Amino acid sequence: GRTGWWKLFKRELDDTWEGTVWTIHILLSLVPTAVLIFCSFFLSIALWRYGSNSSMVVHSSCLNPWFFLMFGTMALAIGQLFYETWYPITSNVGLLIYTITLLVLMREIDKDIITSNV
Repeated sequence: GRTGWWKLFKRELDDTWEGTVWTIHILLSLVPTAVLIFCSFFLSIALWRYGSNSSMVVHSSCLNPWFFLMFGTMALAIGQLFYETWYPITSNVGLLIYTITLLVLMREIDKDIITSNV
């Protein structure tokens, strides 16, 4: 897509057929990322709880490496909010941060697997 959620909430009220079709088009282009954010939010909570309570290396702080996915999810969600001018930059930066946090989390999972195999 070319625009984020801001366009849906701050558009002029247009009761024409073209305005309704345009709104549905924007909404349908944003739904896949919204589903990803929703699922990632619950997965990041589950992984954070696992890393804080049950992993082989339990960290004493609540802001441990298992919480990084939540930061990536928030960056992805914030990147989807902006209007047409900033949307291409913010959505790609949000996706990049989300991907980096996934890689950091994969490193933690690998460390946990190696620790459990010993």
